[in-house]
Amino acid sequence: MREGIIVEARKPGERNPFYKKYTARTLRPVVNFDTCIKCTMCWLDCPDECFEVTPSGHYEVVYEACIGCGICAQVCPVKDCIVMVDELKFTDNTDKFVLYDKQPDAYRQWFTEMTGLPAIGSDKPAATGGD
Repeated sequence: MREGIIVEARKPGERNPFYKKYTARTLRPVVNFDTCIKCTMCWLDCPDECFEVTPSGHYEVVYEACIGCGICAQVCPVKDCIVMVDELKFTDNTDKFVLYDKQPDAYRQWFTEMTGLPAIGSDKPAATGGD
């Protein structure tokens, strides 16, 4: 019998903890949780199963599993709800829904900095001048 390595089988939906395919990623999805309608399209169509359901029903990206294909942004029915952002803008793979859940205004500011788009909830009414 030849010597070799053992590759354990995974159950459907289970991720291999040693395979880090995101290292070749050039774009990363950023979700605007304020505009998300919880339609499940991103979750259903993601070929990498990188979306996880939060307790509030939103879908957050697990960046360790994402290859940055952009299918989630393409199938999302809400304009600019999922925006693909240059990988070089990120410094880590931390869970961004935790920030949104605990500090929504800080998340909205981060979303705007990353995408260049205004986040819903952070818009302040414009000051109107007198005549």
